[in-house]
Amino acid sequence: MHEPHEDDSYLFGAKPGPYVEERSRSLYCRLGRRIAFLGVDARTERTRHQVNYPQTYDMLFEHAAQRIREAQGQIKHLVLLLGVPIAYPRMVWLENIFTSPIIGPIRFLSRRFGLAGGFFNQFDGQVELLDG
Repeated sequence: MHEPHEDDSYLFGAKPGPYVEERSRSLYCRLGRRIAFLGVDARTERTRHQVNYPQTYDMLFEHAAQRIREAQGQIKHLVLLLGVPIAYPRMVWLENIFTSPIIGPIRFLSRRFGLAGGFFNQFDGQVELLDG
């Protein structure tokens, strides 16, 4: 995993994520003369309540803004790639069921006997469908 010379296109988060013990690795590069690309690592720092740390967002957007300023008007488009949907239908009633104590016995049976194995994620034991 350790390269002798890191590509300067990679942008690293300041600290490791809560579940993945690595720093996030996002990417900024040019796609020709007029297009820039920012790919945001939206998994390493993710929890149920955040996608990235606030300081990571600040670093990413400041870096992109600086590079766009340095291009002196050549960049006309910025392609932003996110690993999570910006908007999706909320199913509050289903989320309430999945986070209620009623799921506890099913979670226990899953851990103990493998019942509904793919239904729960391995990071925090929550229902996999909540990780949208």
